[in-house]
Amino acid sequence: MELWQAVEELAFIEEEMTRLRMRETELRGTFLRGPQRVEGVNHIVEVQEYRCNVFDRSRLPEEVLTNPAHYRVVHRREVVLSPRQAPPQRAIA
Repeated sequence: MELWQAVEELAFIEEEMTRLRMRETELRGTFLRGPQRVEGVNHIVEVQEYRCNVFDRSRLPEEVLTNPAHYRVVHRREVVLSPRQAPPQRAIA
């Protein structure tokens, strides 16, 4: 596979995943507003409720938040996909 083909495939996959995530959000919202348990042909959906602890940075004192000793540098690499502004120009021979 040529790299330019991989670029276009990645764009297609990202668009499809966005569409699927939106649909998943719709469906989960439907279940959250409905009954606690719904049975399908092959699967069952149950709405469960639970409690968990969540770290709250706003409760830390300012001297902790601004102290560089509490931070570390992390190096990351990521692939960023963006649309082209205009189609590529082809040379006419």
